[in-house]
Amino acid sequence: MPLIRVNAPRVVVFALATIVISLVGLGLLGGFTRKPKHRGVVVYDEQVIETDRQKAPKKHNHAVKKVASEQEILENKVETEMEPEPAHLDSEKHLRKHAFVATHEWQVVEEGQAVPPGLHIKMDMQTGKKMAKLMDKQEGVKLPSEIRRERDTRMKERAAAGDFARVTCHTSKGDIVIELRYDWAPLGASRLLTMMVDGYFMNNLIYRVPPRRANPLVQFGIAPDDSLRSLYEKYKVKDDAPWKNGDMERGYIAFAGNGKDSRTCHMFICVKKTGSLGKRLWETPVARVVEGMDIVDTFHPVGDMQPWGNGPDSGKIFRDKTFRSSFPGEYLTKNYPNIDYFLGCDASDL
Repeated sequence: MPLIRVNAPRVVVFALATIVISLVGLGLLGGFTRKPKHRGVVVYDEQVIETDRQKAPKKHNHAVKKVASEQEILENKVETEMEPEPAHLDSEKHLRKHAFVATHEWQVVEEGQAVPPGLHIKMDMQTGKKMAKLMDKQEGVKLPSEIRRERDTRMKERAAAGDFARVTCHTSKGDIVIELRYDWAPLGASRLLTMMVDGYFMNNLIYRVPPRRANPLVQFGIAPDDSLRSLYEKYKVKDDAPWKNGDMERGYIAFAGNGKDSRTCHMFICVKKTGSLGKRLWETPVARVVEGMDIVDTFHPVGDMQPWGNGPDSGKIFRDKTFRSSFPGEYLTKNYPNIDYFLGCDASDL
């Protein structure tokens, strides 16, 4: 019978390796294995996100500084610390949290709620309360977008025939008559008329009246209606064709802006002929004051807007809750008691 040779060292090594692997699999030799990283949770943008304790997110400038275990957060033992979010994220979060949820029944639009387009809206002129609901699905009922397109078509046809629509606006100093110029700026004129029809000119501040030699304009566009203002600022108006008809004349109205396609709801009236206005993309005139420039001349000179002057601080206006509940609010009443404003515009019959 042939002899079988056995290599003893190899057998011993193989046996030992098998034992070690078995022990590791059972978790009995944890010291020889890499310890798993502790997992935790962080609170970020209203969501709970699982993350490594050693690698908190760094690509966001408002990332969480402290990481807590899931159990600690559930027991409220740890307060998560967050840096303030950028202004644009605050605005978007505000819109998400305060968006008006419409039904087929009339509901009061609460302060600060953003009203989505396409709803049926009415306002109590005595209380100033706005109500909204879904449009009734009835044959013949038109959506606001359809009504606006038809209105714009009528305005363009009238302008082409030299018949320019005129709107009377009421201010704290008296009435002025504004002529819409769809032939100059159809997109901008449409936004202005939409603001008038929507009621945005009710309690609309004339917040910038600088010395004429420094800046020959009167600016307005801040109103307590946060829902409309949020929509106008979200859906900006594209630029019309550049103004090529020379200097801006006294009484011309254009939008304020800060770049290409930046027009929202802030506008100015030119108070004297000048070549310094009308040259920027957003400054194409959309209308003109045909009656009441003597009223415009009496608007209280609150000064230029900050930081260029001593006029009202828009940030403080928006942060003043009484600006919405008891117009014009504590900040303006205390610091600018003589500030003027629009009371509304009669444009519902256009």
